[in-house]
Amino acid sequence: MAATPMQATTRLRLLEQAWPLIARKGFVNTSINDVLEAAHVPKGSFYYYFSSKDMFGQELLQYNMCEHAEAIRMFLASPHLTGLDRMMAYWSSWAERESSPDPRQKCLIVKIGSEVSELSDGMRAVMERGIDMLVGLLDGGIRAGISDGSICPVIEPANVARELFHFWLGNAVAFKIHRNTRRLTRALETTRRILQGLLPDCRPSLTL
Repeated sequence: MAATPMQATTRLRLLEQAWPLIARKGFVNTSINDVLEAAHVPKGSFYYYFSSKDMFGQELLQYNMCEHAEAIRMFLASPHLTGLDRMMAYWSSWAERESSPDPRQKCLIVKIGSEVSELSDGMRAVMERGIDMLVGLLDGGIRAGISDGSICPVIEPANVARELFHFWLGNAVAFKIHRNTRRLTRALETTRRILQGLLPDCRPSLTL
């Protein structure tokens, strides 16, 4: 049975309020009651909107991924910028979000990716599909930069996009450990050099 408009509105509010909670506390440490209280939804009504906490986690991750994808699309559609500048604007925004005190700015994969991958194959699969979607968008951004001459030509832009995304996941986790923004600054510098072909990632064997 399809959700009523009121149910859909409440489900969305639960997802929106859970995002910053889980970004701060993690998935396991955030209780259902924590989410209900933050969303001002009566206790005991959670399962009226979601069949389980696991399914809730899957929908939350999908929601987070869709928000992330929309941000990428926005940056890649920026007019009057080269492909390289569009890509770097996106990576710069990731660095800013990770260093922001606002938990709503955080990428949930960075916070709970390792935690939930071992707890729920459903949530792991959502993240895997989501990463594939994001990498596909970044692949398009790299191809646009290759076309306008601002990004180093490579044989398989999708591979570069995937490696860069994983590179940033790792640096976002490292930033959480070291609490030093220089790590993110260095990540930006390295990313630019990779895209410009100034590092071995763009060596002749990979170029057109």
